[in-house]
Amino acid sequence: MSTLFDFSTAPYSSLTSTEQDRFEQALDIQYFASGSTVIAANAENTALLVLNKGLIAEEEQGEIVTVYSELETLNSKALLNESAPQHWVAIEDSLVFAIPRELILDLIRNNPRFGAYFYQDIAHRLATLSQQPSAEDELQTLLLAPV
Repeated sequence: MSTLFDFSTAPYSSLTSTEQDRFEQALDIQYFASGSTVIAANAENTALLVLNKGLIAEEEQGEIVTVYSELETLNSKALLNESAPQHWVAIEDSLVFAIPRELILDLIRNNPRFGAYFYQDIAHRLATLSQQPSAEDELQTLLLAPV
């Protein structure tokens, strides 16, 4: 079977063949000329965007935060929140796969391995926070320290 989308990279490799079919049937290919806005800051994110060809910059408060290249997912966090303060702009002519938000959310709910990708940053931050001593622990350590 010939596919338009490359399912060999994570998290897309965790999709079942039925999920891959649904994914590919729903995707749309969009073209963005160099310098054009891909997603405006605070705009509603109605689709997950995966860069097929070109370069796209993610900007926040006028500064470039990240540059995306082929097969990278642009707006996974923004998709979960429906919008984001970041602004995405094409650095060069770019082709982007757009997959409807509703389908992505359904796949996240029904495929834990696929869903883990979208929540890994949140989980990592929570794990880091849980390992850091609280202010109360630090105060207790200071109070019990020998003088």
